[in-house]
Amino acid sequence: LGTVKGIIFICFSIGIHNIIYLTSVYIMSISSISLIKTIIKDKKYYKELKYSIIEHCVFLLISLILIISASFIEVYISNYFLVMIKNYI
Repeated sequence: LGTVKGIIFICFSIGIHNIIYLTSVYIMSISSISLIKTIIKDKKYYKELKYSIIEHCVFLLISLILIISASFIEVYISNYFLVMIKNYI
């Protein structure tokens, strides 16, 4: 029974911020692949390429905000919750 509680404790401490972090990495990857496909496919359409680059930058900014929030959760909120859970386990 102690091992199960330890595994739950570890998964909770690792999982909270990594869900947000992995989501932001996934968003950046899809946006980058989409931009590369647009660059390779539409070299002659400058306006569409310009909007694709702007769209990519917006997705990168959203991902940056998500990564910063995940770091904030890891440093401050996760530690607080772990102390609370430790008292119950």
